[in-house]
Amino acid sequence: MHFKRNKRLIVRIMSLVLCICTILCAFLSTTAYGFNKNTAQSIYKNAKLEELDVKAYSVVDFSSGTLTVKGEAGYTHFTVGNLVKTMTLYLTFEAVAAKTLTLDSEVRVTKNAQNAGTGRESVFLDYGKKEVISVKQAIEAICVANANDAAYALSETLAMNEAEFVTKMNAKAKELGLKDTCFVDSTGIKTIEDGQYSCANDIAVLTCNLIKKFPESLEYTKVTYGHFEHTSTRQPKTEMISSNDLIRKKFMENCDGFLTGYSKADGYAQCATATVDGKREVAVVLGAKDKSTRAATLRFLMEYAAKNYSYALIATGGTFVRKVNIKEGKNLKIKTAIASDFYVIMNVNDVENVKSEIILDGDLKAPVEKGKKVGYVVYKLDDVEIGRAELVTDENMDRAGWFTRLIRKILEWLGIN
Repeated sequence: MHFKRNKRLIVRIMSLVLCICTILCAFLSTTAYGFNKNTAQSIYKNAKLEELDVKAYSVVDFSSGTLTVKGEAGYTHFTVGNLVKTMTLYLTFEAVAAKTLTLDSEVRVTKNAQNAGTGRESVFLDYGKKEVISVKQAIEAICVANANDAAYALSETLAMNEAEFVTKMNAKAKELGLKDTCFVDSTGIKTIEDGQYSCANDIAVLTCNLIKKFPESLEYTKVTYGHFEHTSTRQPKTEMISSNDLIRKKFMENCDGFLTGYSKADGYAQCATATVDGKREVAVVLGAKDKSTRAATLRFLMEYAAKNYSYALIATGGTFVRKVNIKEGKNLKIKTAIASDFYVIMNVNDVENVKSEIILDGDLKAPVEKGKKVGYVVYKLDDVEIGRAELVTDENMDRAGWFTRLIRKILEWLGIN
């Protein structure tokens, strides 16, 4: 009897100790890696572009789709976790726009979908109870709660199975020019070791394209709290809490998206968007050590980009460039000019350092009229092309008479001309 009592006592004590340890671990984890507004504010105020404490970052100017602020590791491959769902959302909104399904279309929960959420971020979809949700509910679950089960269920609704859906994801990535991205699943559970990866620049471009083509997506990503209703199974509602601290903790005004991510290998990640001084910016951070660093860095990057990057007038239309050779013309050379005003998004401090070079389409032969395209003026910064403008003739040029052409041929043969 004493042994049994002691045994029960020991079990109770061990259970209590285990419970306390679990609570302490959770508390310490939250303290060390969770979001702290004061900490984030301090990191933000002291941030310098060349000293950002993240593995990779990127910013895209929304209006032009131009990558403006790019870290050296912008194209480096990383495990990006939940950010993979950005493409899952893209294909979902695309299907709704194409009317191959609606927001009210049924999404049936399979065993694989339920398993995708087991032990991970989910809204606890129940295959055993034959749960059915709507496309709209699945989108909400992804945008607010990063729900893996909802993302997987969507992939099976949009394709025969997840593998077929992944094929569509990679095809769309290629179409959008995402050269350093490879998808293996619809959720972001798979890692770089499994062959799934992306980079800061690609995620920024993808997010920008998604928002530009489907601006209604922001109505979902700006939501920070809600309840998922299990209407078909009558289960208790599942609480959904966003991990976007820029919005939920009100750390950045006018932020209304997008998704957060995490991986053991590469830490905290997020793609975010906000309107700063009337300009929308899209930023990505990969490899932040904690949530405070992630939020502070994103805010700094978007504000930095809005302040330092803008459309710069590089050349005014009609501006004389130079005279170029023309065959059989009344004159040996013809004036050329920029076809129209040429603007480019760039750092306002770099405008004076822009250099140009002319690339002609080929030999030019008279007669020609004013305004004929003859090539391009290529603009470069640090030997990297930032854009090009059309080069056109700036005057009419008639063909020279037969006698003039004959004299030129003779002089050319003699090596005089």
